[in-house]
Amino acid sequence: MPSKKSNIFCIPTKKAEPFICKWCLVLLIAAAFAGCTVYQVDVNADLKIQNEDKIPAGTSFFVLQNPESGDVALHESLRSRIETLLQKNGYTLSGADTAEGFLLFDCGTGSGRRVSGVLPGDPQGKAEKWPGAAIQVDYPRLVQGRWLIMIAIDAAEYRKSGRVKPIWLGDATSSGADRAFDEVIGFLLEDTFKYFGRDTDGEVLTEAVEKNKIKPIGPTTLD
Repeated sequence: MPSKKSNIFCIPTKKAEPFICKWCLVLLIAAAFAGCTVYQVDVNADLKIQNEDKIPAGTSFFVLQNPESGDVALHESLRSRIETLLQKNGYTLSGADTAEGFLLFDCGTGSGRRVSGVLPGDPQGKAEKWPGAAIQVDYPRLVQGRWLIMIAIDAAEYRKSGRVKPIWLGDATSSGADRAFDEVIGFLLEDTFKYFGRDTDGEVLTEAVEKNKIKPIGPTTLD
């Protein structure tokens, strides 16, 4: 990772204060009367880069996928969409041996916290520079309901020392209308990317959404 960017990957000391959207209740009621499918989605994002308001545009990422996930097809589809959203938001994609950041993700129903990802072997055959293919990160809070967790870590630091150093963490959880998980997860992903690489300074509650705005990803076994 270029020194200019690696220097900013340090942990700040500021504390986030909760943010509550005062219009959420009004929007939910209005959507219900309008015949919409109503969801409440809570988004939290925490930037771990000091003296920056976001991960710099142009930062390169490699998106990791957990092959032990309960629904491999869903995770493969999510990984593809995440890569598309990264590029739409001004970031780039790179191989595991050159990326500046590794992006891990997981999703499910019920409760979740640990996020796992597996790297593709030993880049360039340099075992001494590659301390392990599997990465596991515990998210700082337990999420409940229908949820998505994303964690970006400093890839250069991991390749150098094997240390997992988060640079950004985000999650989205959903409650409301009982719909198939593959319909809801698309919306969770879109909402999380509204704050990717930035800090929400606490919880953000999104407005009601019509079901035709939710783009299904594909059949899933998580319902």
